[in-house]
Amino acid sequence: IINTIETVSYDQSTGLGGSGILDTGADGILTYYFQQDSAANILLNGEDDMVNSFENHPVCGKPWDCKYKDAWDNATKSECQPINLAWYKFRKHFELENWDKTDVIEPDESDQWFLGYCQNGYKSGAHYTAAPTTAAPTTAEPTTAAPTTSAPTTQSPTAAPTHLAIIKNGGFENGTYEWNARGDAVSIATSTEEVLEGTYSVLISNPNENWHGLEQDIKDDLTEGLYEFNGWLRLRNETERNMAFQLVINDNGVRYKSVVELSRFGSWTKVSNTAWSHFWGVMDINFNGTLTKATIAPVFEYDVTQTYIDYYVDDVSMHLYTPSTIIKNGGFEEGDIGWIPFWFDTTIEATTDDARTGDFSLLITGRELSHKGAAQNMKMDPLMVPGAEYELTAWVKLKNGTSESARAVIEYSDDAGDQSYYGSYYTVNSDDWTRVNIIFDHKVATGTVGAYWAIINGPSPYIEFYVDDVMIIPATASPTFQPTTLSPTLPGAPLEYVYNGDMEHGTHWWEECCGNQIQYETTTEQVYEGNHSLLTSGRAFYWDGPSQDLLDRLTQPGRYEMSAWMRIRDSSAISQAKFFIDKSDGGGTTYYYPTYIPQRSHLTTIYGDKWTRLWGVIDFEVSGTLNYVNLRFDLSDNAQFDFYVDSVSMIPYETDTILYNGGFEKGAYAWFPWWFDTTKVTATPEAARTGSLGLLVTERKYSWRGAAQSLTGLMPDDALQVSEYYRYSAWVKLRNGTSENFRIGFEMNDDSPRTYIYSDSFVVNNETWTEVWDVYRYEPNGTVRQLYFYLNGPSPYVEYYIDDVSIVPFVTPSPTTAAPTTSQPSYHPTTATPTVTDAHIHPPVGYIATAVPGDVKLGISYQGELLLLSQVITTDGIRRTPIPAGRSYDGNEWESVDPLLLQFDCSIVECSTTLPDVPGETVEYTIIAYQPGVLEQDQVKWRLLQQATFGPTEDSITEAQTMSESDWVKTQMEIAPTSHRAHYRNRVGTRLRQDAYGYGATDACDSGSRWNHYTFSKMDRGKEIIEELTASNTYALFIDGFARTELNVALETNLTWPWKICEVDDYVGGPVVITTSDGDCSDEMQTNSFENPAVNFVDGSNTASIDSAVLLDLDPFLRDTKILDSLSGPCTLAPTWPNFLRDSTDNSYYVSDRRMRLQNNDLAKDVAMSVERQNRYRECPIVPKTFMNEETCVPRIDCGAPVYSSTTFELNAENIRKFYTLDGLYVYKVDINDITPDDGYDNPCTISDNPHRFVRRQSTGGCLGGGTILDPSIIDAVTYHINEALQTNPDALAIDVMMTSTTASSASCIDESDSSIGAEFEVGSSCWTHSHPYSWSVFDLSVWTLLHPGNDDAYDNFKRNPIAKFAERYNNTASLEDSVTLVYPSWKNKLFFDQNRWQFTELGKWGDTVDFADLGVEVQGPNVADYFGATQIGYDGY
Repeated sequence: IINTIETVSYDQSTGLGGSGILDTGADGILTYYFQQDSAANILLNGEDDMVNSFENHPVCGKPWDCKYKDAWDNATKSECQPINLAWYKFRKHFELENWDKTDVIEPDESDQWFLGYCQNGYKSGAHYTAAPTTAAPTTAEPTTAAPTTSAPTTQSPTAAPTHLAIIKNGGFENGTYEWNARGDAVSIATSTEEVLEGTYSVLISNPNENWHGLEQDIKDDLTEGLYEFNGWLRLRNETERNMAFQLVINDNGVRYKSVVELSRFGSWTKVSNTAWSHFWGVMDINFNGTLTKATIAPVFEYDVTQTYIDYYVDDVSMHLYTPSTIIKNGGFEEGDIGWIPFWFDTTIEATTDDARTGDFSLLITGRELSHKGAAQNMKMDPLMVPGAEYELTAWVKLKNGTSESARAVIEYSDDAGDQSYYGSYYTVNSDDWTRVNIIFDHKVATGTVGAYWAIINGPSPYIEFYVDDVMIIPATASPTFQPTTLSPTLPGAPLEYVYNGDMEHGTHWWEECCGNQIQYETTTEQVYEGNHSLLTSGRAFYWDGPSQDLLDRLTQPGRYEMSAWMRIRDSSAISQAKFFIDKSDGGGTTYYYPTYIPQRSHLTTIYGDKWTRLWGVIDFEVSGTLNYVNLRFDLSDNAQFDFYVDSVSMIPYETDTILYNGGFEKGAYAWFPWWFDTTKVTATPEAARTGSLGLLVTERKYSWRGAAQSLTGLMPDDALQVSEYYRYSAWVKLRNGTSENFRIGFEMNDDSPRTYIYSDSFVVNNETWTEVWDVYRYEPNGTVRQLYFYLNGPSPYVEYYIDDVSIVPFVTPSPTTAAPTTSQPSYHPTTATPTVTDAHIHPPVGYIATAVPGDVKLGISYQGELLLLSQVITTDGIRRTPIPAGRSYDGNEWESVDPLLLQFDCSIVECSTTLPDVPGETVEYTIIAYQPGVLEQDQVKWRLLQQATFGPTEDSITEAQTMSESDWVKTQMEIAPTSHRAHYRNRVGTRLRQDAYGYGATDACDSGSRWNHYTFSKMDRGKEIIEELTASNTYALFIDGFARTELNVALETNLTWPWKICEVDDYVGGPVVITTSDGDCSDEMQTNSFENPAVNFVDGSNTASIDSAVLLDLDPFLRDTKILDSLSGPCTLAPTWPNFLRDSTDNSYYVSDRRMRLQNNDLAKDVAMSVERQNRYRECPIVPKTFMNEETCVPRIDCGAPVYSSTTFELNAENIRKFYTLDGLYVYKVDINDITPDDGYDNPCTISDNPHRFVRRQSTGGCLGGGTILDPSIIDAVTYHINEALQTNPDALAIDVMMTSTTASSASCIDESDSSIGAEFEVGSSCWTHSHPYSWSVFDLSVWTLLHPGNDDAYDNFKRNPIAKFAERYNNTASLEDSVTLVYPSWKNKLFFDQNRWQFTELGKWGDTVDFADLGVEVQGPNVADYFGATQIGYDGY
């Protein structure tokens, strides 16, 4: 695997390969590309053999190599540490969560591990105590590492201090004195073109490397200590580049220090040609030995893709840093010197718009999150005393907004870890300046200090605010802010395992997860219950979130119920969340995800505009000694959002019922939609039959959608006993609709195929509650993996209430017990099998009796009763569907019922029969007693129409109620017959998975064509979306180069585009599931989703070509779909897809929907058809003559194939492409890869009736190496025949050579080893390759886009149509020639093409000149005929 890895640059500012994904590279990279088989082998996923991974650093190596050298200096360790440590954290987390591994290395508390995913597959690698984190490049020349980019500053400069000056002539007023050129061919000269201050700057010309420029030797004046640096850079002619000033020191090895390492997050600053960019910073200089070199020089960020360009330098200074205050430039009178945005995308600017004191304050804008603001690094401030207490104060005022919260924050990191101090939130406004502050201890450092940030932040995202008069001073005896120390009491419930789950005791017992420096605090911003919730912010990884240590409490195995409420801080955001138990014991690491749906996703969708409950049950296990047990929260699909948590609980799960929460008094907990699309289940008082709550089921797209509960994992282990009977019941009432069918049942997944057990249908209404019930015999086969209980049945979009659902053991009534009354048919079992004596079998109504094969006596039914006898066979433990055998109803004698057709003897008041046995099977007979309820008149008519027509409608029921059943039948007999086939053809709308113009697709211009308002459909599965910003500041979503819609805001997803479409729900607002272009759609960790947008266009480049039309609603109404009534002008729609129209009624936009086109089959209408329509559709009303059409059936010459005039054209890329763009045909040059002896084809010396195909793959320069090395007689013979073929067409690109026995050269061509198969032959300056007989032939493969056997497999695996994709991608990624070339897969047997060749129309060879008149009628479309100048001159036959 390692040998196949393709490394890409990992830049700390732009992420993996410039993708913007930071810290760990591609999120989920392991399961993108690897899987683990049953033998624990690690295998590559997919067809690609390349894996994008972390950078192959020239010194650090690949993280998975576990490379480490004791001889590395601290600077090198610091350079490599972030890359390797990030890889380790990511690898460990992802493998623990997704792979069953037992050899994972755990870091101890004091060390940081230096390892990755090792090549040998075993745990390996060295570790070291955390090294100093001062970044330093490791190359001999200036660094090529990629530090973080900061935004340029452009304020006016301040005069460089003159005391203790280290740099001489920094203003270049004395020419280039003290400065030297750095690099060959570099020119440095003073210039007056662009000057910051004074008369001159210096111009650097012709730099050829990133480090070329100028430098000054400062070795003689440099001592150890803190130094302050200032310098200014400006480009001469390029828009923007990243640059830095670096100090190069040689003191027992070359080291590089960025001069801005304390003032910014990284070394690089953006420099432009429109303004001067300021570099300011503080450096801590210390020597590791004798100083032999010290120079200061500007450099470019290393980038192999760009050349380096001329630039200016001015006002460079460096002197000992002797600050008078802890915070530098806290009044901002020196611009923004010393301050940085917190974080990168935020903008800070010194401004005179509004200052509290002096002339300047700092304005913070572009804040996407509330924790973003302004910061200063106090890492090496010499004025702070370790262990002393200090106060950070600042004054804040809003620029926009009316009332917000702001605060002061201290963030600190050293070798002991990260620590944050959060000040209280203060209410700030746009009218007055408000003071914010925090008291903190300046801690004694452990090892090396990584960062020491003083931060001002807090207002809501995008709120702009001013900061002024920032200072840090020793704290007074009575500080302004004094945090309160809480001593919360433990929860009163003794079985509650989560302490302070209501967050009313501050952050006590809560901590950040995984050692990352996130912020967590209690807040009143959003609260589910009580007065506080827990807010988590500052997240860097998707697994960052709050955690609680349960090791001292959760020690016993068992089943536990877990609950929590979550909400995203951004009110418009949606994300996937989970909370879980992270446990490590003697059995390794295990994650327990609470769920009430076994083997389903443990993710829950949470929102920013409401609270969402996460609830479920876990089976906690303990193996050996527990190492840790943590309760954790995270957002599994991104690290972007802050989120709240409230009301967290974990208690033992206890229940004595089979069904959990059947009365819904706990809300909808344990219930879920059946299935997971639009269907919603909501606990609400309006749905209550008893108690205070019931369940409302809405937004059902199909009749079988409803509500369900997974009994597996929720009910007690012994709740259901094998072979016992259970009564299951639910009370149902409709919310809308008047009368519907309803049923309930079970889905079981055990060792047999998945089975469904369901009740009879019950008629329910919207006026009264109806009990739907039945009896279930629990007979699993082997291990039960899933057992669902579900309720469904009404028509789509009918809403209904459910309450008082139960599953209880069934108790058989005694013989004296009256039969239960029921308004609907059902049955229940008796516990004993009757013995056939003189007694007859007649179970009470609503119950079931059983009998074994043999002679039996059966009681005759009563009036209003139905008895049904059925045979039940059990094979290999699987109970089959009952087979009807006989019946008795309304007091009538028993009679045979198909298919078993038992014979009955009813000569006395009872009937007898012999129940046959089935050899080798377990046979049982059931007798069920039904008592149907009294039907209303409309129900009687409904049953009549259900049995005698294609189905009842409201109108037909109304009509039937006006007459008796017999009169209705007579009326029907008098009506003229209608054709169901014609009715069907006028209404069918089957969607085609592929454009099939000319092969059955509806034309977009036709009246009745279908148009959708939603952007994406299931037909887009496997295609890729690209997002682009338009000139109208909208975000256009493109597929195959066509804009499909425009959005007002960019899509929010953590995936890098292009995005591959996995699943689509066909309506506006439906989920569109996406992954990356090479992502795995079946892995939910690699997918994300967004709402299917409406088709909408704003930008003129998209709206200009869209015509207006009259669109009508479908009848019956179908959401987000209309049909075309008429166009506002001539049809300009293309034959290929997609096409768009604007609805003239409301100016909304619609995209065409590809549907199957069927011809009219109504014989009463004129069958005449226009020539234009026949030509366009290749259709004619051709039917066999029958007695029904003999009067109208006539032979017609205009139904023959059209005949065209002669006109020639070349089969080149431009002309072949016209078949697709003009007539929608998929015409391709077929490129079948070079053949080998294993493919089964003859070598070119073979004399036969089949020619040998040669293609000119190289027109100039001959073959590499002069061609394939072969016997000279073979080369001579083949080149002779190629030259012969070229005599008639010297420019041919593909030729056929025929070896004949009469040619001397053919006779001398002998190749018994088949070495010439696929060989290259040099003829003149061209290189000819022996190829497949049809390679470079041009075929019409349109029918293959529909019939190719791999189409369904591609669709099922989220891939594009394997034939159509070449033509469709032209507007996106393909060249013109690529769009007309079908590359035959190298792995596929080439004989497969030969076997299916008969289905394709051949046009000729690539590069040949052909006559349009000679082409097959399949490709002689009217539009290409016009393009090539051919005219129709007649018809060929009838």
